[in-house]
Amino acid sequence: MRKSNLITFEWCSKRFFEFRIGNKFYVGFTFALLNFVIIFQRFFIESIDLIHEMVSNIVIFTILFLIVYLPIATVFGNNYYKNQHRVDYAMTFTKTSGELKFYKLLFDLKTNSADPKEVEAFKKMLHKFEEQSKVTFLK
Repeated sequence: MRKSNLITFEWCSKRFFEFRIGNKFYVGFTFALLNFVIIFQRFFIESIDLIHEMVSNIVIFTILFLIVYLPIATVFGNNYYKNQHRVDYAMTFTKTSGELKFYKLLFDLKTNSADPKEVEAFKKMLHKFEEQSKVTFLK
């Protein structure tokens, strides 16, 4: 593969990554929230005549809904971050053997108890990963 093709490929890969992140965190989230508001309005508000008469306009309903929904979702998000996020991260961390090996080796190096063979094997593994990497702009 020529260098110019590789640079073009890397540029396209970066843009595709940015597209996926933007879609996942912003556009997709926005559409999911709007979909939730419309479904809630359709099946809850329109089925109860008294409430439907008070908030028949979808824009007014959306504003009122967000005034109630945003604080509730923020409280749940805060609670998740304070309590469950640590558990999720710890469970993910224990499943990543490469990361665990890295921290163990780092600790062993810091305490001068590292096996030189282990250090060399880890260096070779990192070098192999670096060689297999398609990202050349970091070199």
